[in-house]
Amino acid sequence: MGLWTQLTLLLWKNFTLRRRQKLRFLIELVWPIVLFVILVLVRSSNKAINKDQCHYPNKPMPSAGVLPWIQGMVCNLENPCLNSPTPGEAPGQVNNFNDSIIAGVLIQMQSLLVNKSILSKVKVLAGDLNQWNVLLTRAASNNSCKKSWRSTLKRTLTNHCLVKSP
Repeated sequence: MGLWTQLTLLLWKNFTLRRRQKLRFLIELVWPIVLFVILVLVRSSNKAINKDQCHYPNKPMPSAGVLPWIQGMVCNLENPCLNSPTPGEAPGQVNNFNDSIIAGVLIQMQSLLVNKSILSKVKVLAGDLNQWNVLLTRAASNNSCKKSWRSTLKRTLTNHCLVKSP
């Protein structure tokens, strides 16, 4: 049995089943035609407008980190349309906020944390603070710690210059 014969038999069966429900059959035939006419009318009434390319600033996803994600939300609130590609459209680049205040602070902090001498001085300062805390708690209980006070004070004052401008 050929394709056209099967299609004809299927349509004939459908027609004979729906012969008693004439209104339903008419709606099944007319409804797709009405929808198609509405689609053609809407499409022909609004002519297409040609516009140039629009490049939006990239917005990192939350998986890129909390700070890039928040920067993407805050720095692109207006969502401007740019005529040229943005620097962040390169694959693998998640931000283009090099001129922002937060990026400047992060770059400065990163340069400070890379410097090993500053890190060692910060560790010494943390140790001194812990020692001061112990001494102050002991001093609150008794006043017999003059030697350890002097040594800690001398050590702290010799390391007074923690951060110098690079």
